Amino acid sequence: MQSLLLIEDNPIIGSMTETVLKSAYKVEWVQSAEAAAQKLQSRTHYDLLILDVNLPGMSGFDFLRQMREGGQDYPVLMLTVHNSVDNRVEGLNAGADDYVCKPYNPDELLVRVATLLRRVGGSTQHIITHGDMRYDTAFCSVEKAGVPISLSAREAAVLDILMANIGRIISKTQIEDFVYGRAGSDQAQSNAIEVHVSSLRRKLGHGVIRTVRGLGYTIPTEVDMDALDSEDEIPAPHKTGLADPAE
Repeated sequence: MQSLLLIEDNPIIGSMTETVLKSAYKVEWVQSAEAAAQKLQSRTHYDLLILDVNLPGMSGFDFLRQMREGGQDYPVLMLTVHNSVDNRVEGLNAGADDYVCKPYNPDELLVRVATLLRRVGGSTQHIITHGDMRYDTAFCSVEKAGVPISLSAREAAVLDILMANIGRIISKTQIEDFVYGRAGSDQAQSNAIEVHVSSLRRKLGHGVIRTVRGLGYTIPTEVDMDALDSEDEIPAPHKTGLADPAE
């Protein structure tokens, strides 16, 4: 099981976040940058750090800069209550790999953690195969039955989040936030995700990306694919065996 270090000083948010993450990962929770530094110095292995910006004493930004200057390359997902472009830019410049704004949706947090872990995984982990489709996460390239398929940057981003979460239903809002960023998603055309999904279906074939009525999109597991017909739209999860996004 992959191991995460959660650095969050708020006891309520920290406890809730720890509970959400423990559904899929081993989690250690500390409440200050100083305590986190001690954990990292103990040579305990972590696959990912989840770091709050507003910590007592040393801020999350300063702690992250100190980490990077010291050569520590752990992937870092930042938690912030600030949704401004300047705040996100400061975090990325400090060395963050991604961010989630508080209050966050638990499903969004799990999706971003899973996507980031997969993206920064070792070289043996960056190829995802699904049926006759082969997706290279390092280069955002895809082959179908051995034939390379050309994707736009945003088509690749949509496919990226779905391939990282095969068998899970990802809402349209979660995809918009991933593809455009939270600020950018407000400016995206209302049907932008539908357009990208439609284009992906033309390129990859129908039945790969499914619309789950009222919930979002999914790439079913290969077992579920065998049990479903080739239609692009499928019923709600209690009729399909797919993972409910609220679970």
